[in-house]
Amino acid sequence: MADETVDYAGPIVTRANALAQGLNRYFDGRLCGKGHRSQRNTARGTCALCGELRVDAYNLRHNLGRYKPMCQTPGCNQAATRDEKTLCFSCYSFRHRETLRAKTAFENQFYSAKSRGIPLLFSFAEWVSWWENALGADWFEKRGCTKGKFCMARLGDKGAYEPSNVICILHTDNVIDAASNDTIAYGTRLPQTVLNEEIARNIYLSMSTNSQLSELYGVCRATIRAVRSRRNWRRATAGLEQKTLLEVSLPLTAPQKD
Repeated sequence: MADETVDYAGPIVTRANALAQGLNRYFDGRLCGKGHRSQRNTARGTCALCGELRVDAYNLRHNLGRYKPMCQTPGCNQAATRDEKTLCFSCYSFRHRETLRAKTAFENQFYSAKSRGIPLLFSFAEWVSWWENALGADWFEKRGCTKGKFCMARLGDKGAYEPSNVICILHTDNVIDAASNDTIAYGTRLPQTVLNEEIARNIYLSMSTNSQLSELYGVCRATIRAVRSRRNWRRATAGLEQKTLLEVSLPLTAPQKD
């Protein structure tokens, strides 16, 4: 903010010399019409302090510039313009991206649990708060389904995902617990599955095309490819060998699911 009480005490330079030297401002020792002992703008010869005071008055009337509340992010010195005047545009955009990443992770866990028939009884805000309490502010970087990452695990692998029934443990420990409790969801344990072990073996050994098998069993071609490449139903097709000349008769109608 411009200060009227401070007088300029620099060298005296005429406007002609300032123009010759390419200076933006000069001080020729004269006071302006309002009594300011200040530099003048070389281009127009006007008082620089008067111009700064006019800008300050305009900003104050319209709540602009330096009079905007400052961003509350530590280390940021930008004016706050977003989120009820608490964040600058850059910090708001960063937090918005982080929120979208967190929402995506929440939805992934929600639908993953739903596919296994397990309810997730967390709201998004409760879910984020739970992770922050468990792992701290950088929780998003610490959670995941890989070695060394943490996950949300149910007590005894039973019940729903709810605050009173979950703990934060390493993903590797969760896999060990699931194996010991025999609760790993696969094959017919998945509530939405259409296939069974017999159908999976028929698909694996069949000489029919993916499209034919897809139409016969009522699943997409990607599922057929996953069975044939043993990405899915590996337990059902274990020990079987695909042979080019092997012909396996397919049932005329797809077996009905119980």
